[in-house]
Amino acid sequence: PIAAKEFLMLLQRINIELGCTIVIAEHSLDEVLRLCNKVLFLESGTLKFAGAPADFAQYIDESCAAFTSYLPTSVQLSMLLGEKQYAFSIREARRQLAYYEQNHTPNDMQHTLHTSHRHSTTYTPNAKNISQATEILTAKNIWFRYSKNDEPILKNLSFSLKKGTIHAIVGGNGSGKTTLLYVLAQALKPLRGSISCEPQERRGLLSQDPQTMFVKDTV
Repeated sequence: PIAAKEFLMLLQRINIELGCTIVIAEHSLDEVLRLCNKVLFLESGTLKFAGAPADFAQYIDESCAAFTSYLPTSVQLSMLLGEKQYAFSIREARRQLAYYEQNHTPNDMQHTLHTSHRHSTTYTPNAKNISQATEILTAKNIWFRYSKNDEPILKNLSFSLKKGTIHAIVGGNGSGKTTLLYVLAQALKPLRGSISCEPQERRGLLSQDPQTMFVKDTV
């Protein structure tokens, strides 16, 4: 966990200091979600959601309760407390809990722990305005499968990435997260669809398996 956190901090520095657009495929969101400008949620190879982290938390709360346990603990606490703003850090969650304790009785708190509150929000934890940022990569109607007899891994995916932003691709195991990264990096060729990238931009891929980075047994 410590090494993973340090690695994410390094990616954040690269994004801030060098202005690189970063795409992360992950299903453990405790440290990742608060860093992102945009979240892409895959389910069985289909893009179910694309938007800001707070809107993603709302989508999960209202439309995909089975994925709630993957959200950061602080966000889950906000949902239990019925907060209109999601806490994307432990500090925010502690503040919300302290406020709740001051304004509710122990019986209220006990009831809250056994009741799921549904709410809406327009809060964005990363108050970075990206509406005017340049689109540097666009994927349109992407389909992919590993062989002609296999079921498609990616199914009609379309989205765009903006310059200088951080994106998280989330979803359960086998949902197509890593495959999508390989397709975006041109390590795999899509069955159908197109990926366009600004000519001056370069794409890089850091695999979760270090062995794939070596093409020879020795140097």
